[in-house]
Amino acid sequence: MEQYFERLGLSDDETKVKVASQFLRKDAKMWWQRRMDQIANGSAGDITSWDDMKNALQTHFSPQDETWEARMKIKFIKQTGNLQTYKREFASLVLELPDMAERDKVFNFIIGLKPSARNEVKRQKIKALEEAFATVDRLVEHYDETFDERKKSNKPKEKKKDDA
Repeated sequence: MEQYFERLGLSDDETKVKVASQFLRKDAKMWWQRRMDQIANGSAGDITSWDDMKNALQTHFSPQDETWEARMKIKFIKQTGNLQTYKREFASLVLELPDMAERDKVFNFIIGLKPSARNEVKRQKIKALEEAFATVDRLVEHYDETFDERKKSNKPKEKKKDDA
């Protein structure tokens, strides 16, 4: 909406509220109509600014604790595929939890790793999530190099034409 207001050159709060209310749909539209009725009969305070409207909408429609779902996911996230996918998914969840303590981030990240990776990362006595991510990156590189070496050593040797 902010970008829309900028493009239209709207700066008046009352106009912003009127315009924004026209974009409301379904539950939000019904809520707005009820709110307007409450304002008309004096049982609710008027919404005269865009900030008031945003706050009222967020108060009514946002979950009580927006971080609850992210906290539940981070508690149960497990590495089921490769390390990079797990790292990416974990990093995404952490962005939703800005108040999570660093040691809790590290703990949850390590606990979710597969046992072999978990043991290697735990051995490093890591204190910051970025350190854990860097360790995982090194593990991926190591396993990739090891896998490449194994592939090369398991390749059957070609017979020389002179040996035949």
